[in-house]
Amino acid sequence: MVDPGGEPRPAGVLKRLLGRTRTAPTPAAVARRSDLVPQLPSPAHYAAWWRGLSDAEREHLVREDPAALGALDGLPAEVRDAANRTALREYLERHTDKDVATLSAALADYDQDPMARMFLMRFTPPSRPGAGDGLTAISRNNPDTATRKLVVVPGAGTGLHNIGRNLRRITRLHMEADAKAGTLGAPDHAVMVWQGARAPRFGPEAARLDLAHAARAPLHSFLAGLKAAHQESESTVVLYGLSYGSVVAAQTVARYADVAADTLIVGAGPGLGKGIAGVADLHVADAYCLASDADSITYLSPALHGVNPASAEAGLKRLATDPHGHHDYLEPGVGLDNAVAVFIGATDDLVAAEPRPAGGDPWRVLRHVDGLVRRQEHAAHRRPGAGDRPRPPRRPHARRGGRKGL
Repeated sequence: MVDPGGEPRPAGVLKRLLGRTRTAPTPAAVARRSDLVPQLPSPAHYAAWWRGLSDAEREHLVREDPAALGALDGLPAEVRDAANRTALREYLERHTDKDVATLSAALADYDQDPMARMFLMRFTPPSRPGAGDGLTAISRNNPDTATRKLVVVPGAGTGLHNIGRNLRRITRLHMEADAKAGTLGAPDHAVMVWQGARAPRFGPEAARLDLAHAARAPLHSFLAGLKAAHQESESTVVLYGLSYGSVVAAQTVARYADVAADTLIVGAGPGLGKGIAGVADLHVADAYCLASDADSITYLSPALHGVNPASAEAGLKRLATDPHGHHDYLEPGVGLDNAVAVFIGATDDLVAAEPRPAGGDPWRVLRHVDGLVRRQEHAAHRRPGAGDRPRPPRRPHARRGGRKGL
């Protein structure tokens, strides 16, 4: 590896700079760690392998190695859910981990929901108890029988500790889709949250593209597994990336020409990621963008994460949202209505918005970052002398030549 100046970078320094880049194990990696699972090249091969097993062989696998079985993309959702819940329960019997307990409690809460069931499609335990790097994927409704599937890839700061927020999001999406389509309680729709790779922490880590690159293979495998396990003749898959998750989603559909997704939605996107010039590089039939005018992150310069998805040069179809903040794209409003319309195929109901000019608005972003820093400092009481003496009032900046202050 070399640094931007072209000089070799010591491996130890690079490791400290990058930290862990943890992703969910691919089926091949699972097979290498299990004596009971064969090494096969793709989720489609694992789907065929499972169909060829006898009932006795399947029961033996579920009983002897549920963790390996639950991690295999391409297996039926019913099987993965049962295996992953067993692995989750056994993990908590052996270890104390607050984040994993949060996941277990959240699933238990939704098990009481009479309208739809949660399927635990993936559970990768933390690298050690308390490490905070556990991974998961959860589907509301059975994706194997749903004719329309929506996969949400959340952004920075995502983990098992806040899985409840993302379960509320997919529940809202699912209920709104059913209500709009008139299919309440039917198996037509499945909405998933995919947290199968380590998300960056808030702050400088969110500028790293390597984490998005590391997430491409496991996300591609997960989508391929949905296709391989599908029991009906046809289905439609919408991939919805939020914030940094939109970089992951865009990079995945650009990297793989055979990606099992029909439509991409980029929400709260800072950029499509370096190497993507626009919609022509995305291997999907349709690509949409949701960018609130009040969301500073969507004004980032292309120098950070590549072409801005809300800009005319990106070529995505920009849809209207309410003027809300960075974390509110799945709250009730025009943006949620547009996402639901894309999901159920009601494109005549979409509310469009004008694309933005090329480039970004660095001043807006700087003001946003400055506000975040000040709030963090205030919360942590990190200002020198804070609490010891009253702070003097801030002097207003002098205006020159009649120009308004920023």
